[in-house]
Amino acid sequence: MCIAGVLATLFLPLCKWLEKMKIPQVFAVIICLLVLLITIAGVGALLSWQINELTNEFSLLSERIVEIVNRIQRYIFTNFGITPKKQSELLGNEELP
Repeated sequence: MCIAGVLATLFLPLCKWLEKMKIPQVFAVIICLLVLLITIAGVGALLSWQINELTNEFSLLSERIVEIVNRIQRYIFTNFGITPKKQSELLGNEELP
């Protein structure tokens, strides 16, 4: 009910302006509702497009993370002589405080 009151208050100036332009009140209300529906559809389309882009980038990001972890493992093996298998065992046995 509160949302309806807020929307009615927001669209009142547009509805009054349309009535001043000699558009009947019924058609002015219908135009305001169409503007609201188009706005909601636009926001929904934009949101779904952004979510789709995010899921596409997520797979690229996960590949990049795997590549970085492999480079870190090679660095540790090269400089400290700890094999990747031993590194995994050490991290698997690590307990959080």
